[in-house]
Amino acid sequence: PLHPRIRTAKRGRCVPHRAVSGIDASALAPKNDGTSTSSLSNLSIIPTRRLAPSEALDAQAANASPEVASFYSSVLGGILAGSSRSGMSVCVDESMLLCGHGTHEELRVVDGYVYQLNERVDRLLRMADMANIRLPSKWHPEQLKRIILETVAAGKCMDGTITVLLSLGRNPRVHYGFESQPGAASNAHATFYVIFSKEDEQQAESEAYLRGYAVKTAPVPSKTPYFARIKSTDRFQDTMVMLDAQAEGCHTGVYVDGEGNVAGAPEGNLAMVKKDGALVFVESDSAVATISASRLLELVDENRGDVEVSGVEKRSVSLEEIRGDDVAEVMLIGSQWPVMPVVTWDGHAVGDGEVGIVSLQLRTLLMGDLYPVVFDDGTVDGKHTAVPYGTLTGGS
Repeated sequence: PLHPRIRTAKRGRCVPHRAVSGIDASALAPKNDGTSTSSLSNLSIIPTRRLAPSEALDAQAANASPEVASFYSSVLGGILAGSSRSGMSVCVDESMLLCGHGTHEELRVVDGYVYQLNERVDRLLRMADMANIRLPSKWHPEQLKRIILETVAAGKCMDGTITVLLSLGRNPRVHYGFESQPGAASNAHATFYVIFSKEDEQQAESEAYLRGYAVKTAPVPSKTPYFARIKSTDRFQDTMVMLDAQAEGCHTGVYVDGEGNVAGAPEGNLAMVKKDGALVFVESDSAVATISASRLLELVDENRGDVEVSGVEKRSVSLEEIRGDDVAEVMLIGSQWPVMPVVTWDGHAVGDGEVGIVSLQLRTLLMGDLYPVVFDDGTVDGKHTAVPYGTLTGGS
């Protein structure tokens, strides 16, 4: 017996070449590209295998990322590390996966200390609140910090990068991420993930700082101020900017807002040095103000004698100005770099086309701030939190 819809089609109610809204449906049909029917007939079509649970686990283990040292999942209820890394996965019905309804934060681990843990967890929670992600009462800030620290400890690495993800939660009845029932969002159970990755690219990063980046003006519209305040897991705009830049032989792209002012790059903020020595931090409503840029501004004020600038400003900057002849240096600032000199913009040299001295001085300040300062009494400066290796977790 045929499916009812197939019977309906056989009665002539399915018209294959009907024009819809002025578009001829036949125009969407496959065109003859010169491929012969005989060559198509040689293609093999094989059935899709149905995997046994053991085969699925073996496949996950074989494809586990070697850089990931440990992983926490609130869905699983604990930490995976070592040989159990094959279980590191996110469910397919996650809201942050299906519709980008989630927020994220990245932290650095240096010499066994997490840098800016308090500041970044606080921002993560602020962004979650703006994104209407309601957390259970047990996930108070101190508990989230403990989960992060214990996940790093289980990874047994002294240096690396932490990625923290907060999602609206799972919903098996969701369609492309959106539940149409009233009150569905408030009933969702938020999910929390921590990924700790080992540091293994220090040498490559060091060489990149010496060469500098080539950037281009992004053709993708900048984010609206409302969405720019949230580091969402919906990175479609950023991905399009990166793909466009890489296709043109550049490292990254830079957003420009509707008023012609530069907003920032997908992974950070911008700063420039004018030829009169003024250091200008770019401010924009269309970009998240990174914690790294804010900290660098503080460090410049505290160490003015170590940076060859005549003054410091924080303001909006037009695309015309930052690409102008009176600009000596441009740099990107963010947790990924943390300071990356820009040597070309849209194919034109920035300044003399070389990495500038101020960019390197600023990088030295921020890189130095990454390392903990341990005082004689055993206490550590307020920017670093010790990882509890071997005391809270550390299991394999």
